[in-house]
Amino acid sequence: MSSLYIHIPFCKSKCFYCSFSSFAGMQSLHERYCAALQKEIRTHQRKQPGTPLATLFIGGGTPTVLSTKQLSEIIDMCDQVYGFEPDAEISIEANPGTIDVADLHILRDSGFNRISFGIQSFQEQDLLELGRAHSSADGMRA
Repeated sequence: MSSLYIHIPFCKSKCFYCSFSSFAGMQSLHERYCAALQKEIRTHQRKQPGTPLATLFIGGGTPTVLSTKQLSEIIDMCDQVYGFEPDAEISIEANPGTIDVADLHILRDSGFNRISFGIQSFQEQDLLELGRAHSSADGMRA
């Protein structure tokens, strides 16, 4: 059984409580980061080919600040390099303020079969104090 965690270090805004390696407002780096990530995955293929993944987890930061195209390319690269077990869990973290229903359909069609929403609270005041980039209504829609 093989698992892979991919860290996307970008966020819409940095939450006050967050201690993870993540950066807000750096959209200009998204494309370069994705290209470097794909290059690293291809390099790993040459070192350890042929280990299908049972689990892929894309976390962060907030991975859904990337475009659905970029996220689809990452999962496609993982499939090309490693392959997936037939019942693999392919998971992504999301913030309710960075994703909509159309995005969810695209991600599902790309192969994601689990999503973890970082809602934290449904109380507006709590969300403001935490520096969250979504409202309680966004959380309810998620």
